[in-house]
Amino acid sequence: MRTKLVVLLEKVRQEVKKAQRVAESSHEDATSIAFSLQGSRSTAGDHFHAKHQVEMNKNRLRNLLKLQMKLEEAVNKSVPEVVEPPCFVNESYLVNTPVNIDGFSFISTASPAGQKLLGKKVGEMGIEVLE
Repeated sequence: MRTKLVVLLEKVRQEVKKAQRVAESSHEDATSIAFSLQGSRSTAGDHFHAKHQVEMNKNRLRNLLKLQMKLEEAVNKSVPEVVEPPCFVNESYLVNTPVNIDGFSFISTASPAGQKLLGKKVGEMGIEVLE
C-alpha cells in the first residue's frame, strides 16, 4: 500500500465534495445574477465575472476528479522503480494534473522540474524517497 498516496487520495475526496458544492452554488449564483441584470449595461461586468467564476470552479472540479481517478488506480500498485505519476518524491507529489490543496506540494509532469524527475530512480538527482 502506498501510504502517502492514500493520504492524498483521502484529501482529494474531501476536496471533490467541496468543489462539487462550490461549483453548484456558483452556477446558481451566476444564473441569479443573469436574471437580475437583464437590461442593465452598468452591471454587465458582474455577470461576466460570475460566469468566469463558474468556469474556474468547474475546471477545479474536473482536475480534482482526474487526480482522484489516477490515485485510485495507483494506491494498490507497488511502488514504482522509477519516478512516474502519480507518486510521492521527497516532499512533493508528482502528478499529471496539479491542483491547489492546502498542506500538499505538487509538481506537474509538464513543468521543467517534473520533466527532469520522470524516469529517475532513488539516488539519482537527489531523490531520497519514492512512493
